[in-house]
Amino acid sequence: MLVVADGEAETICQKALELFDRGAAGLYEPEDADRGYIEVEDRRGRMMRYPILTLSIGVGLNAADLTDYREIVDAATELKAFAKRQAGSVYAIDRRASDAH
Repeated sequence: MLVVADGEAETICQKALELFDRGAAGLYEPEDADRGYIEVEDRRGRMMRYPILTLSIGVGLNAADLTDYREIVDAATELKAFAKRQAGSVYAIDRRASDAH
């Protein structure tokens, strides 16, 4: 969990994804990184494809109508699950928050 000032979440998420993707690409052979997956043989001799590492971030906002920090954590967890269903490294911000944001 990371707590940031109001209005900074999107910029921080963008930078985190940029840095993560740059670092993750360096863990793979260039052709694997360009292809987006690696192929390895499993214990049974089958060739398997595994996607390259990605980062998914969910952001919960501290809206005025939230009375407990766990509500923010719940929102962030829900948004992270949504982000994980998207391709590549992505973030999702809870835009359902009150009009205060």
